[in-house]
Amino acid sequence: MSDSKMNNNKIMPQPLSSHSTLAKQIIILAVLNMCTGWLGLKLAIPPGYVTAVFPPAGFALGALLLWGVRTWPGVFLGSIGLNILVGALSPAGLNMLAV
Repeated sequence: MSDSKMNNNKIMPQPLSSHSTLAKQIIILAVLNMCTGWLGLKLAIPPGYVTAVFPPAGFALGALLLWGVRTWPGVFLGSIGLNILVGALSPAGLNMLAV
């Protein structure tokens, strides 16, 4: 048998669809944005939530430049998740949960 006939009979793995790859990128970006945002807020000077260094901004910009603007929902979801996390863990948020 010739080599070309043997290659045609092989079962080639199917590449990942672009939708599943995009979903993975969005989830990775959202989780990375939340985690680095939480760590960045630990650098804040008390009593506020203002910090001079905020790593999620750099990660978001890098991901949008690398993966394209299709991944902007990851930035949005990560920011919303971080705000919910910070609000839920604040003393006022814990009081609302206790009631």
